[in-house]
Amino acid sequence: MDYTEQFIRLRCSLMSDYRMMKLRADMKCMGVGLYLEMMLFLRRQQEYKHDFNELDLLAEKWGATVEDLQHLIKDFNLFVITEDGYFRCLYLDEVMGYQNKLSEQRAAAGSKGGRSSKKKTAQKAEKVITSAVLAAADKEADSKENCMENNAENSVKCIKNTIEKSEDENVTQNVV
Repeated sequence: MDYTEQFIRLRCSLMSDYRMMKLRADMKCMGVGLYLEMMLFLRRQQEYKHDFNELDLLAEKWGATVEDLQHLIKDFNLFVITEDGYFRCLYLDEVMGYQNKLSEQRAAAGSKGGRSSKKKTAQKAEKVITSAVLAAADKEADSKENCMENNAENSVKCIKNTIEKSEDENVTQNVV
């Protein structure tokens, strides 16, 4: 069984909706319970709708009267009655529209089977490797240049030191 068949997303602010406040004021907790029962029932129906003229079995099942269910459906703007005599829950249509859209997006992503992502991953890996090789080559070239510069500087220093030593020795010999 698909997990999405088991749940209906409920907004935390559902009970703060003006229509729900009117329902609670008029029908008390029974109205809220019937609304939730109706929503759960419609969730299991094809296209989330049911015939408005067939409320007697639902009323009996839920311990309510047909008049209570008709009042719930007609008077609180929580349901809409279609031209063909069916009623739908506006909140359920909104929530399931979002859920169906999300399911379609996930199905489309799953149908790709990772093919496109593998290509992108291979291309990214190739770019990373290429940039790493280029960076290493640049680093090696820089280190060679630095080494050559350091060698040249060291050679110059060495020559200067040799010259200074020989001059010092000459001065010392001349003094002696």
